[in-house]
Amino acid sequence: MVPRMFSFLQFFTLFAVTLASTEETTALLKWKSTFLKQNNNSLLTSWTISTDACRDWYGVICFNGREAAALLKWKATFQNQNNSLLTSWTLSHPAAAKNSSSHDPCRDWYGVNCFNGRINRLNISNSGVIEIGKLTSLIEVDLDTNQLTGHIPPEIGNLINAKIFYAFSNELSGPIPAEIGKMKSLESLSLYRNNLSGPIPKALGDLTELTILYLYSNQLSGPIPAEIGKLTSLIEVDLDTNQLTGHIPPEIGNLINAKIFYAFSNELSGPIPAEIGKMKSLESLSLYRNNLSGPIPKALGDLTELTILYLYSNQLSGPIPAEIGKLTSLIEVDLDTNQLTGHIPPEIGNLINAKTFYAFSNELSGPIPSELGNLNNLNDLALSENQLTDTESPYQQTIWFHSKRTCIFG
Repeated sequence: MVPRMFSFLQFFTLFAVTLASTEETTALLKWKSTFLKQNNNSLLTSWTISTDACRDWYGVICFNGREAAALLKWKATFQNQNNSLLTSWTLSHPAAAKNSSSHDPCRDWYGVNCFNGRINRLNISNSGVIEIGKLTSLIEVDLDTNQLTGHIPPEIGNLINAKIFYAFSNELSGPIPAEIGKMKSLESLSLYRNNLSGPIPKALGDLTELTILYLYSNQLSGPIPAEIGKLTSLIEVDLDTNQLTGHIPPEIGNLINAKIFYAFSNELSGPIPAEIGKMKSLESLSLYRNNLSGPIPKALGDLTELTILYLYSNQLSGPIPAEIGKLTSLIEVDLDTNQLTGHIPPEIGNLINAKTFYAFSNELSGPIPSELGNLNNLNDLALSENQLTDTESPYQQTIWFHSKRTCIFG
């Protein structure tokens, strides 16, 4: 029995075995139990349920031909066929499996990781470079910083197990396919620095596990969909430097875990919704260089974790709300180049951590509040191009003392 068994195990080392499921692993363990009762073979002690069958089991090599073929077919579409990093993506005859020159996709292919014979991680970032929809076991996909062109294929929706999908810093164009909403396990999506166009798909609202959403530096147009309010797990949202239009949806207030929200350098219009005050975890808010109008909402004063507030270069009107004084964590405040009117509220003196305060190029009037002298950490103060008075106020010297670069009038 023993010689025959070892002959069979040697046969295993010569031919690839597809272990694509727990059932196949269990079958081998069941088979092992039929002969280990009679022979205490030390070589097969590695065959345990707690180890990776494809990586750790003696005599077993895993290979999923369908997934490997999909990657090879995809590789064939690359413009740079001489890429040194991807020369490992070849198939040797299975009989060469014991030979060091063989290319096991799970063991030898650049950027490919497997579990139980299935490709579950793909990282070819910086490789100079989709049947990708067939790689349904993928958990992490990193294609960033290549020269990938064309559209994102709708088959991407088949990657239902993917938690990470990175394709930033490429030359991808066309729309973000609605099928992306099927990737319900997704936690981090980064498509920035491409040439993507069209609307942000409403189906993105189905990705309820998403914590990171980076779509900046594309050519996306249309409104921010109200469905974004379903993504209550989001922590970082960056939609800047696109061509987004329309109003900021009030549903944005549902993003109660968001720490960063960037939508600057777009063509957004209408008011800043009062619901933004519900985003109580927010630390950085940047909405500058849009066409936003109406008042700065008083509810902004509820964002007590805020350290960065950039609202400059819009068409905001009305007064600076006194509620801004509640934001004692603020470090940088930039409200310049709007149509703000009224007095600077004395509550501004509560921003004791502020290093920068810009409110130039508005229509502010009245005296400069002496409470500005409380801002001991202030490095930059710019209030020029307004209608402020009291040029010889006794507290003027205090303001100059605290601020390294001060432009009050001009």
